[in-house]
Amino acid sequence: MAQSVDDLALDILRGPDEPAVTYLRHRWLGMVMADLRQARRDAGLSQAEVAERLGTTQSAIARLERDHDGSISLHRLVDYVLACGVLPEMLSLRPIAEVRQMAIKALESKSGGG
Repeated sequence: MAQSVDDLALDILRGPDEPAVTYLRHRWLGMVMADLRQARRDAGLSQAEVAERLGTTQSAIARLERDHDGSISLHRLVDYVLACGVLPEMLSLRPIAEVRQMAIKALESKSGGG
């Protein structure tokens, strides 16, 4: 039987440090980008409307929203959320080992154990 995505993620997180950190990086970037898209939707804005507010094109906003590699600058991220009428309140930083354990626990509880 093939492993589920959650089981594969658990294997990565329980394994060597480098792949686990890479997984956590991609997971965090994905969550940030999902939050950006949701901020735009919650504001009732289209990509074109955000683009107009930022003096760019709709296709540039579409590319920005698909950026899961982390190439968006911090300034651009702040400009984007301001255009959506919101601003991050705080960036919470935690030791990698702590975040890793929290991710493992979340996946274990989601899959019913582990």
